[in-house]
Amino acid sequence: MEAIAVSRRRGRTKRHIVSQSRAGTLPPSGTQASAGRAEAKLTSETSDRPTSRRMLMAAFAIAAFWWLTICLLALRTANPMTLNRAQLMQAEYIVTATIVDKSAGVVDVLREWKFDAKLGRISINNLEKSRAQAGSEYLMPLSILADEQFKITRAVLSIRVTIRRGEKIPFDGYVARVQPEKVVVHEPGIIGRLEKQPGDWVIAGSVVERGELTVEQLQPGKAAMSELDRIGSVETRLSPPYVYPATPASMRSLYQFLRERESTKLAINPTE
Repeated sequence: MEAIAVSRRRGRTKRHIVSQSRAGTLPPSGTQASAGRAEAKLTSETSDRPTSRRMLMAAFAIAAFWWLTICLLALRTANPMTLNRAQLMQAEYIVTATIVDKSAGVVDVLREWKFDAKLGRISINNLEKSRAQAGSEYLMPLSILADEQFKITRAVLSIRVTIRRGEKIPFDGYVARVQPEKVVVHEPGIIGRLEKQPGDWVIAGSVVERGELTVEQLQPGKAAMSELDRIGSVETRLSPPYVYPATPASMRSLYQFLRERESTKLAINPTE
C-alpha cells in the first residue's frame, strides 16, 4: 500500500509539474533566466540612451550659455584704452587727425587739444614708424620741429646720468651701475657716509666721495627733466611713437587726463 501511495504521489507530482509547465507557472531554468536578465538589461540600456543624450545636450547648452555670458561681461567691463600719460604731458600738441599719406607723413588735423593753433594739414616726419593706417582717425601727441614740421612725441621713459667723485647727484633715483664694487656717498642731512650698490636709492644733492655711479630715474618728472640741460652726458630711454585710434574709449581717457591737468592751467580748446 505504501508503494502504491508513493507511486501515486509521484504520478500526481509529475502530473502537477506537467500541468505547471503547460500553464507557464513553472520557474525558468538557468539558461532561460540568464537570457531573461540579458534581455532586461538590454531593454534598460536602450531606454536609458535617450535620457543620457538629453543630459549631455543640456550640459552642453549650459556650458555654451556660460561662456557667452563671460564673453559679454568681458566686453562690457573691459578696461578702456590706456594712454601714455608721460607722452601726453611731454607733447606740445595733442590732436585728432586723419592719415592722408602715411609714407609722406601727411595728416589732416580735425581737432586740437592743449592749443588752438588751427593746424589744418601738417607733415609728421616719423609717422611712418608708427602703426597708423591710412584713412583712419587717430589721437596724436606731437612736438614741433623746424620748418613747420612735426613729430610724434616719444615719451622719456627713463634717464641715466653718471656721477663722478666730487659731483652732486642731480635727481632722486636708483643706482644702476657703480665703479668699483662699492661707492661712498654723502647724503644731505645725514651724518657720516653711506656705501651704495646697484639697486640702492639715492637722493638729489648727495655728493659722491669715492668712485662713480650711474643714477637712473624711471618716468622722470619736470624737476628731473629741467636738470637735463645742464647735465653733460645723459642716457635716455624713449617710448615708441605711439598714436591711438580715436575711439570713444581713448577719448574718455583723454578727457580724464585733461581734467586732471586743469590744476596746471592746461588749455583745452577743441575746434569743432
